[in-house]
Amino acid sequence: MWDMLSEQRELIGEPKGENTIRVLVVEPNKAPYPLDVPNRLDTFQRLVDGLIEAVYFEEPGICGYCNDEGKLIGLEANRRFGGDIICGNLVILGSDDEGGNVSLTDEQIERYTEMFKEPEVISQDEVRSSLSYEIFTF
Repeated sequence: MWDMLSEQRELIGEPKGENTIRVLVVEPNKAPYPLDVPNRLDTFQRLVDGLIEAVYFEEPGICGYCNDEGKLIGLEANRRFGGDIICGNLVILGSDDEGGNVSLTDEQIERYTEMFKEPEVISQDEVRSSLSYEIFTF
């Protein structure tokens, strides 16, 4: 696990100061792990390898980020979530009343580590069938 964390630190830079939050990273075919990261957009974009898309949990004050185009660009299927399939990394974090990012508590890290501890086998056919497009007109 240390090598994985070292690689992540290299990728996002060393967390510094009070603008650091604790998140849970869920990668395809791996157990989740907590990570202290700078609370910046570019950090989350690096963790998901592209533009971020917010995903929402039933628990108030919890959200996640994944790659906005994960399915389209062929990222590896990760976990089923909310009737959909997340492709690529999922970063779980807290959210305050104003929509700002905050650290997960130790209890939340334990709960979501348990929830996502088992990697899932998801076929490319399942991923393709979960693709959908929304067209909005004005």
